[in-house]
Amino acid sequence: MTMRTDIHPFYLPSKWIDTVLHNPPLLHRGLRLCVFFLLCLSMVHSDVLEAKEKGDKRPPPLVTVTPVLQQAVIPTLNVVGQVHSRLRATVATQVAGLVARVSVEPGDRVNAGSTLIEIDQDSIDHTLAILKAELAESRARLDKAQKDLARDRKLAVSHSVSKRQLTESEAALAIQHAEVAQVKARINQSHFNRDNHTVIAPFDGVVIERLTAPGAWLDRGDPVVILMNPTALEVTTPIPAHYAQWLKEGVTAEATLQGDQSTLLLTSRAVLPDVDLNSRNRQVFWTINTPDQRLIAGNEIRVNVPISDPEPALLVDKDAVLMSGNNPRVFVLEGDSVTMKPVTLGKAYKTWFRIQSGLEPGMQVVIKGNERLLPNQKVRIDANQESTP
Repeated sequence: MTMRTDIHPFYLPSKWIDTVLHNPPLLHRGLRLCVFFLLCLSMVHSDVLEAKEKGDKRPPPLVTVTPVLQQAVIPTLNVVGQVHSRLRATVATQVAGLVARVSVEPGDRVNAGSTLIEIDQDSIDHTLAILKAELAESRARLDKAQKDLARDRKLAVSHSVSKRQLTESEAALAIQHAEVAQVKARINQSHFNRDNHTVIAPFDGVVIERLTAPGAWLDRGDPVVILMNPTALEVTTPIPAHYAQWLKEGVTAEATLQGDQSTLLLTSRAVLPDVDLNSRNRQVFWTINTPDQRLIAGNEIRVNVPISDPEPALLVDKDAVLMSGNNPRVFVLEGDSVTMKPVTLGKAYKTWFRIQSGLEPGMQVVIKGNERLLPNQKVRIDANQESTP
């Protein structure tokens, strides 16, 4: 029988067919391949049928919904502030002299009263010994001046000395009194230097930088270390002057660290009555109500600063909004199905968007499972969803 090649999908040349028919091993192999091929087709066909049957019986998608809120909100201005320590000082020496010993290095934690550096005491003691000798000499000259004046006053009664000589004796006595007082003052200064030759920490803190070394000469008032208390932290933010009028002491604001979404609570401590001429900003100081170990001096922090009185607003969860180009849309639950509604967004407020139009208070909007929904599609509500406060 001649095979019609125009309609047979698996046409093979007659020479090949004869070769297979007259070669039993090759024929058996070909039969096994055909059987395998037919089994594969059967399995694929059954999977397709099963998938269609399941698709017809698949339940509606599971979604999470939350209501549209109507509540009063406080408009805020998001500004960048900085964390700094209220206790940071460049500690200086009260005594001039040679540095004998440095007791701290950067990073060391010290308590108030701990030794930071010591000034060489030998030179102070040497100076004190010299001044004591000068005081003894000045007192001897003072005693002589007193005796000279007493003699001249006796002689003046008999006009044996001139008035000029008497005046000079009185002046000499006054000079010696002044000289003794001066030497006493220098001795007191030397005692002060000896008592304060050790520079101590004025408060608990961490050494940020060491500014001197053994062998260096320091004059009175020269810096020795930079000390900071890492727990006495507060926040400063610049606020445009025309917004600062709303801020007073005791106002609470929320803040977040850069790269972190956890919220910190701040309370305004002071608003400086001074406007920067270049930026037209005023500085606000904030007390940190919720201490956090991640806070360190120099951290950048974002603060939502209240800038007006509370005002009513319609709020929808940010997860409910689907952006399609410049056309935001929201799926609203109506019965057991959802309807897609276009909305007009206002400013963001925390985890919500303000809605200018398109929704009404109390509407249930889909916030989870809305990515693949279609308009008018039936849905199931997740019974385990968390309630919205």
